[in-house]
Amino acid sequence: MISPTAEDFLKDPKRERLYFQKDGSSTETESFESCAYVFTLDDSSEQYYIKVFRSRLFDPNGADGNKINSIHTQYKKVSKGTFDLYAEYLKTNKQEMFLRAERKRLDG
Repeated sequence: MISPTAEDFLKDPKRERLYFQKDGSSTETESFESCAYVFTLDDSSEQYYIKVFRSRLFDPNGADGNKINSIHTQYKKVSKGTFDLYAEYLKTNKQEMFLRAERKRLDG
């Protein structure tokens, strides 16, 4: 058995973010149009975040669409189910998916 060295403990953890734009496309860098992201940790576990505006999921196609980078928007951690519905909304622009994502977030 090989004993661990100091380098084993000093390795930078691998952390990646995949951002989803308001048109449903994804990129590894945050941009002006980013609405959500998936945060992948070293152990391959994932955390899901969606942009929220005034305590509600941000709707890039709604009345507040121009507030995408307002000081009142921030990313909030959500469940995978909520994230999947929101990502589907970004891709298809079907309002039903947005409403389902909001309800799923409220239900927990």
